[in-house]
Amino acid sequence: MKRNTTILLFGMLLYLLLPACDQIVSDDLAKDADYLKYGTSFGMCIGYCTHEIQVTSNKIDFKKNGHNMEGLLPEVSLSAEIDQNYWLPLVENIDFDAFKQLDSIIGCPDCADGGAEWIEIKHGGEVYKVIFEYMNEPDAVRSFIGYLRTYTDAFKIEENEEVNFGDRTLIDQAGIIRNSLCPNDCNEFVIGIIDGTDTSYFYDEYLPEDLNLDYTEIEFNGVLKYDSTSIHQQNGNDEAVEVFKARNIRTFNVRSNLD
Repeated sequence: MKRNTTILLFGMLLYLLLPACDQIVSDDLAKDADYLKYGTSFGMCIGYCTHEIQVTSNKIDFKKNGHNMEGLLPEVSLSAEIDQNYWLPLVENIDFDAFKQLDSIIGCPDCADGGAEWIEIKHGGEVYKVIFEYMNEPDAVRSFIGYLRTYTDAFKIEENEEVNFGDRTLIDQAGIIRNSLCPNDCNEFVIGIIDGTDTSYFYDEYLPEDLNLDYTEIEFNGVLKYDSTSIHQQNGNDEAVEVFKARNIRTFNVRSNLD
């Protein structure tokens, strides 16, 4: 009887500890991951067509490489310090065990110059890398690849511009879609970000079409660009009139209240 009671108590204790063990695995990745690397490449391309970042808990290093008709272009390297607001949302969305189950090459990366993406994670002495078709990621990385794409785009600047990573990178930002009607049934959709009583509007030319609905509430990651787009409305003569300029933005991992 005593033996059975001991086994029962041990079983109950193990059951109670299992959720805690799951949490420890997640916390370990957040605290102990050595780095995450992410890159894109296009083989049949002239210019800087290869981009790569390495993300650690306090820094992002970026580099780009390429060539022109005369040969290799000089490598460009940039970096930015980050805090836990950029690190934790990334690593807390990673299931490292599921990532390691992926094939090292998925689909046909960069076939017919379609481009390739890759992710490499080093954690607990293990390094694993997966390469896949550009913008056709496997399910196991879908929860966190939007952060990597966002961080990479933050370094895509002109030669005379500064990175300003923290000022330009928006993570889990709330916004609202608004439609600016222009002549001939034209629609120009912008993203409004509310700050107190003020609303600033931004334009993303790649905004998914299924989100082009007025007053759609969204949450997204994004990178503010340095240029802008003219937003129009029609006047009484059915003519397009510029009403304001919206700063351009590139959004990733957009979630809406329609999901």
